[in-house]
Amino acid sequence: MSSWRYNEYSISIQAGLFYSVMALTAMNPGDPAVANAPSGLSITSPITGEFVRGNVTVFAEPDPALSSIESNLIGSFTPMTDAGDGVYKTSYDTSALAPLTNRRVDVRGTESTGAKTISTTYYRVAPPLPSPSAPSLYDDFGGNGSWGSQGLAWVNWWNQDG
Repeated sequence: MSSWRYNEYSISIQAGLFYSVMALTAMNPGDPAVANAPSGLSITSPITGEFVRGNVTVFAEPDPALSSIESNLIGSFTPMTDAGDGVYKTSYDTSALAPLTNRRVDVRGTESTGAKTISTTYYRVAPPLPSPSAPSLYDDFGGNGSWGSQGLAWVNWWNQDG
């Protein structure tokens, strides 16, 4: 009984929130701010939070109404290169950065009214892959190496070992 009352109360709160959101969306349907929404500017690569190494190429796909597409990594905005088909690109070198460093990239375009549209993404510098000299990688599949010395078998579909 107490569980039913708890659930009923929770459902009534959710229904009230739902009706409130619906009522707010019905208000002011002719709002000029909605009609003058900024033009779209999508950053297609790198995806937010993606791990990268070496030269990172940032791709942006702006709305055709935007001009002067620029990017900013640290400091000031610099023009991006038109790669064709409405896509712009620029590259940044991450080789001097420490592993797991975050970098934010802002891309902006200018509308005909002079207003700026800005999109943001960030990427993380991936740590280097271990070299073959790393002991955790060595195994000759004959009982030698770090895995074989433990007496463990590799997982496989045939015998489900490991």
